[in-house]
This record gives sequence, structure tokens and C-alpha cells, in this order.
Amino acid sequence: MVTVVASLGSASREVVTDVAHLVVNDEDVVVVDGHDGDASLVGEMQASGVAGVGLSGIDGKLLLGSDAGVESVNVDLLETLLDDGYVPVVSGPALAEVGSDDERVHLAATEVASAVAGALAVCDPEAEVDLVLLSDGHTAAGTVDTADGFDALRETGADDHELAAAETALASGVDRVVIGDATLGDPIIAACGNHGTHIVGGALS
Repeated sequence: MVTVVASLGSASREVVTDVAHLVVNDEDVVVVDGHDGDASLVGEMQASGVAGVGLSGIDGKLLLGSDAGVESVNVDLLETLLDDGYVPVVSGPALAEVGSDDERVHLAATEVASAVAGALAVCDPEAEVDLVLLSDGHTAAGTVDTADGFDALRETGADDHELAAAETALASGVDRVVIGDATLGDPIIAACGNHGTHIVGGALS
């Protein structure tokens, strides 16, 4: 079983068909949407036959965070939903650590997606977990499997936040990080095909 965790960037409506395609092909999908509480995306998924369920990071203590980033992910909640055939659509803030002055912490979608993918990979090392990061105008394509290749990608002007998210995810055991263009039609499928940058574990060596 393959699990795909996708951070949408500016692509939201465009991914509904992609998610439906992945689900039909027996892949688990977790969507991370930077638009807080975007219920319309969940509604469009349901209209397309996908059992989307919207969650903020606070719901079920899904995400615990701080100014330093995501501290923990409630993997049991995600796996329960995935096992029951749902597609979690994660958005909004994380629950702040106990003792914090604030009740919630706002975190970047790429960071949340990386933490979720990494937590799923740690929970089941035998499963294949892919992280897809979509952003506007990402044009580089190909496979990055060496440290030199990763450095070269950085020099091309790739987004530093996405590269940091990729490093964190791969270090946690994620099999592949794909960076793609959110403006393409079917952006997840396009990125996982020939229109994205595929970064694998060798890039960290």
C-alpha cells in the first residue's frame, strides 16, 4: 500500500480528480490544505465519490506544535481514518504545547505535510510513503538521488521551505519527496509523473 501526503499550495480544486484517481488505485491519501477550514474542498471531494473528511490540527489533538514547528502527530487518528476509507484533509493551526501562552500555533502547510508524512513512515516502516509538495511555477523535473544533486537543486532557486521539508521527511523514512507545479492540470499526477522533481533518500548522503 502506498500513502501519498500532498501539500496543495495554490492548487485546491484542481486536485480533486487526482485524489479520486489515487483512491481508485488503492492508494491512501492525506491532503494538507493551507486554507483554514476550507469545507468546500471536502464537499467537492465527496461530490466526486471521495470520502474526504476535514480536520484542523486541533481536532482530536491531531497536531501538537510550537514556534519551533510540529512537535507530534496523532498518527493513530490518521490511520484510523485511512483504514476506514477516508481521505483526511488537514488544515488550520496546531494545538500549542501545554504551558504555552497561546492555545494554537499556525504552521506552514509544507511543514505540516512533511511532519505527517514522516510520522506515517515511522509508524509503519514497511509501508511506502510519498510526500508531494506543490507550489506555483516549479519547473525543474527529474530525479535527485545524490547530495550533489540536492545542492544543485538548491542553487536553481528551489524554495528553501520545500527543501527543508523534503530533508525532514526523508530523514524520517519517507520514500520519496516530489516537488511539482501547482498550476498544472492534475498537478499531483503530473508531479508524480514526468513534470516534477523526485527527491529520494540518496540525496541526504
